[in-house]
Amino acid sequence: HISAGTKLKMQSGSGGADITTSGDMGINSTGRVSIGGAEIAIGSGTGGLSAGRVTVVTENDLFFESDEVITHHAPYINTVADTQNTLVSPLTLMTNDCHIQGDLRVQGNLHVEGDIVTSGNIACNGSTGITIPNGDVIIDHPTVPGTSISLKEVENELNSLDRTALVVTVTPEEDDED
Repeated sequence: HISAGTKLKMQSGSGGADITTSGDMGINSTGRVSIGGAEIAIGSGTGGLSAGRVTVVTENDLFFESDEVITHHAPYINTVADTQNTLVSPLTLMTNDCHIQGDLRVQGNLHVEGDIVTSGNIACNGSTGITIPNGDVIIDHPTVPGTSISLKEVENELNSLDRTALVVTVTPEEDDED
């Protein structure tokens, strides 16, 4: 039993210090607990630092900060938030596939450097629709199975028309119900 009335200080040279127990070990304080060193290795289990589980529980914030890199590495990483998960970064890079179960809401532009492949519909609810400065939109022909329509080809055909003889008549649809 070691007891101190005001402060207990232990110091060791380059050989280090080990505390070993076969039972539970607790470090409790009503003040701040500080662990420092060139590297802090926290491990669990009987197989050394690579076995078991490390649980961190707090009633308030859990804050990690690094001047270099924070790395999480595991076969599966689960991040669970009851209300919102916020990533604040000038650039977020996700490599390989990204599966989103639910809606993807983008406040800003969506830049795609590949194909957009959908098994459902694409709906444009804005006033400007879709603008495609370069490239094309290919849609399945609505009445001829196995064929498609290129909007770029439609645009080229319209631009090649003799506009001096072009007359466009717009007729409103009649209501079939009486």
